[in-house]
Amino acid sequence: LVYRGILMNIVFVTPEFIDNNGPTSGLPKYLLRVSKVLLKWNHKVMIVTCSNRTVTYYFEGIKIYRVRRPAIIKYNDFEKDAVSACLRDSSIVHSVLKQICNKESIDIIQYASLAGLAYFHDFDIPAVVRLSSYACMCPVVGREEYQNSLAMVEREVANKCDAVFGPSYVVANKFSEDTGVDAVSYTHLTLPTNRE
Repeated sequence: LVYRGILMNIVFVTPEFIDNNGPTSGLPKYLLRVSKVLLKWNHKVMIVTCSNRTVTYYFEGIKIYRVRRPAIIKYNDFEKDAVSACLRDSSIVHSVLKQICNKESIDIIQYASLAGLAYFHDFDIPAVVRLSSYACMCPVVGREEYQNSLAMVEREVANKCDAVFGPSYVVANKFSEDTGVDAVSYTHLTLPTNRE
């Protein structure tokens, strides 16, 4: 769609984005860079992210929805906290997405992390997940149950979306192997060299 000059209304959903203190990781930097390019190509870009407060504002032409993320009551099991955090964040962003969809037409939603943010995705809007990492490939000695819990949420989320892609063919291939979901790496995506 981008290649035919059709303007799109794109929403990125992410667990974090740039704040006053600057980027905290590579994910916010990636989102800012890709959003700026899409804006330059005359697309409308919105970002929905979790935060310690609820506020809507514009940042470098991008409409940002920061949604307050309440604290979780701590369990004795760190694994339960991790899954609870995934479900809490997904529920929060889902309610904001529902409000946005009631106000305007959205062409595509990219869930920018496999941290479970698309868990409640049920919109009739194409959705993709950017596979930044995969819990099964980030071993933490002594926290295997935690890893398995997050991987379970990641696999469930992938099945709710229309596509999964990632920057690494190694991660994409391992995810495809484990899930049967065809995850595509950036190396398989082609962009036109001439834009009209």
